[in-house]
Amino acid sequence: MKEELLKTLKGASKYVESVYEQERVCDGIKNTIKEIEKSKERELSNKKTIGIVAGIAVGILCGMIFPYDLYNRLLDAGAPKFFYFAPLVAIIVPGIIVGIIVTKVLKNKLISNSKYDKQITEQKIALQEADSLYCAMAHNAGVLFPQIPPKYLADTEILQQLYDILDFGRADSWKEALNVLEMDLHNKRMEDDAKNAGRLQEQMLQSIKNTEYQAQRTADMIALQNLFGNNNN
Repeated sequence: MKEELLKTLKGASKYVESVYEQERVCDGIKNTIKEIEKSKERELSNKKTIGIVAGIAVGILCGMIFPYDLYNRLLDAGAPKFFYFAPLVAIIVPGIIVGIIVTKVLKNKLISNSKYDKQITEQKIALQEADSLYCAMAHNAGVLFPQIPPKYLADTEILQQLYDILDFGRADSWKEALNVLEMDLHNKRMEDDAKNAGRLQEQMLQSIKNTEYQAQRTADMIALQNLFGNNNN
């Protein structure tokens, strides 16, 4: 009976670890999808930068070829006030138009021929399959090992504790092993509470010491100031 329980616990521990491994596979695929999406965003940002640079280049070119002589003669001839902005318009408007066109063309080209979308789709399919397998494995754990309470079955450390309790002779039956485990967990919680209370007390004592030190330091400073003040008088 005891040997059978040890064998069951050992098998359960290995099975639960395989469930965790499958969960890590799912997490890895999710991270891969995030990285692909980040790469796509970076490339889109680069296309936008190219569009801005192209717009600036066109603006500079327009500024270089603008007919300033004709512009000055028209100003001298009494051109309307809004004509004063003609050079600025001639530089900015073509630059903006070209920048928008270049950005849109590059973006559309990236989206229409996007390797990233294909990779994301493939990873999402893989994630769906991996997640389905994970859910099936997690469900089957309770079916394969019904004698182990679910709250213990999900924790490999608890399974190992149960194995050690039986293996070291602290219990000879499943019921005894569970009772010993509950007692061990209770004692562990009590120890942790005591440690936390001790740390809290140490922090409070240290805070009191710091307050006393600061108060003494302030008192010493006041005493020195009074001493020097009396000497000066």
